[in-house]
Order: sequence, then C-alpha cells, then structure tokens
Amino acid sequence: MAGQAGLRQPVRGRISLKKHAFLAILAPALMAAAPVENSAILSRASSDASAFDRAAAQSRSGDAAGDEALAWYYETGTVVRRDAVRAVTLYRRAALAGLPRAQWRLGVMLDEGRGVDGAQPDEAFEWFAAAANQGHGPAWASLGVMFATGRGAAQDFEQALKCYLKAASLGEAHGFYGIGVQFAMGEGVKPDLGEATSWMLVAEALGDDQASAALEQLAGQGLDDAMVRVRAEAIADEFGIELPGNNSI
Repeated sequence: MAGQAGLRQPVRGRISLKKHAFLAILAPALMAAAPVENSAILSRASSDASAFDRAAAQSRSGDAAGDEALAWYYETGTVVRRDAVRAVTLYRRAALAGLPRAQWRLGVMLDEGRGVDGAQPDEAFEWFAAAANQGHGPAWASLGVMFATGRGAAQDFEQALKCYLKAASLGEAHGFYGIGVQFAMGEGVKPDLGEATSWMLVAEALGDDQASAALEQLAGQGLDDAMVRVRAEAIADEFGIELPGNNSI
C-alpha cells in the first residue's frame, strides 16, 4: 500500500514520549467523525434557504442525492432546526441507495449515538466499510479509528495503519493525522515524535484542525525542525501533496 515504505525511513532526534502528556490533545482523533467532507452539493448549499428547498424537493421526489443533502441540513442545523433523528433517517435512505458519503455520515452518527438509541459501533463499522469500498477517503480514516480503538471490530493497530494509509492515498487529511497519532502514541509502531510531527504537518496542510492542535503541543518537544520539515516534504511528495512554505513546529 502507498506510503508503507516511507514509514520505515528513520528520523533523527527521537525522544521518549510520556503517553499521558499527549493523551488529552490526541483523544479527539479517536472519534469516528473526521472533518466534514466539502462535497460540491454541500458547499453550494451553504446557508442558502433556497438550496434547502431544492434539496427537500429532490428528497420528496425520491432522489437519494436530495436525501443526503437534506440530511446534512438537519445534522448541522443549517437553515433548519437541528434534528439528529431526521438526519439519520435521511442518511439511511441515501446510504441504502449506495451513496458513499451518506454511508459515512450515517456511520459517524451511529457510532456517536446521535439520532439513535445509544451508540451502535458495530453497525457504524459496516457502513464505514461500505463507503470505503467505494473509495471514500473519510470512511477509510474512520475505519482506522475503529480499528485503533477497538470499536465495532477487534483492536488492531496494524489494520488501523493500513486504513489510515489508504485514506491518505485518497488525499484525506485525517488519514495523515491518524498515522501521526500512532507514531506519537506508539500504537503498532515504535514511538517517534519526529515522525508523528511530520505526518501531522501534512495533515495540517490539508486542513485538519486536530493536527494543528497537536502540533502546538509538539512544538515544545525539542525536535529538529529542519529534519521534521524534510521528512514532511518527503511524505507530501510521496502522496502528491504540496506543503505551504510557512509550515513550522
């Protein structure tokens, strides 16, 4: 899988990691909800009430894309009052029609127990897998989280890493972040804060807010900034990503 060879490249300046010191900042990465995907239909919709009306009309006509868009409005409370139960119902209709983003969002809501009677990680895992099998990057990242945390599947850090790498190969920021977490926490790999920081720099460049928060904590760890930057650029090149010139730790 793309990226596995790169993980074996050494990074100088390794330091020991006291796990508890980073647990609080890294814990949010263990949630199933990766950042909301900026799909075209949702970016067009924004807060435009007329777009909501169009989505509602599509949904009434039996259009699964309308169900998905309408579900987003109810999930986020944009234009309309937030209604998690309604969102789950609409996402499920679109998911059953085979729409991968709806499958992913349904999985997120099930895993978090929103709009349903308690968390349902087993079913969430199945929906993540269905979306991932259609090449959906955020779903691959969510599968990585499920394997890393042992929710909906047996805990398996090797499988988590494979899922994160697949997500990264699809350009999903949270995949890079998940790999960074595994190196920071020593989950299935040797703890390496330099390597963790390099992966998180790529995640931040792709807009992952959790990576930005983690990098603030890593900034005071005495790492070799130049070496970390070189490694981050190598990772970015491997995955076809351009890092901005002002990344720093």
